[in-house]
Amino acid sequence: MVIRLIAQLSVPAANREKFSAAVAKAVESVRKNEPGTLEFEFHAGEDGLTFLVQEAYKDAQAYVAHRQNMASTAAGVMNYCTPNWAAITGPLPPDVVATVQPKDGAPVYFATRFAGL
Repeated sequence: MVIRLIAQLSVPAANREKFSAAVAKAVESVRKNEPGTLEFEFHAGEDGLTFLVQEAYKDAQAYVAHRQNMASTAAGVMNYCTPNWAAITGPLPPDVVATVQPKDGAPVYFATRFAGL
């Protein structure tokens, strides 16, 4: 079953260019190294400084592989922004859930499928 993540990030205006460059590097790394990643998208809000990150993985193993690949690359992205919140849906094993650490006190919500197509 697909694992999905959506998160909101805030970027200070002074960091916008560095954030954009780090995102481009992260997207390229995902494209080259993560066949199990189905979506890895950044969406800019109207102010150009608030972003929604949308990710989807074919399964929990692909999610773990993404986190391993992003260990250094995502750190570059996260150096230029502040996470506001994140939500993860799908059947992540408890040992994987236990490794998800909120950054800067931002809440992380976990949910399992309730209903849908």
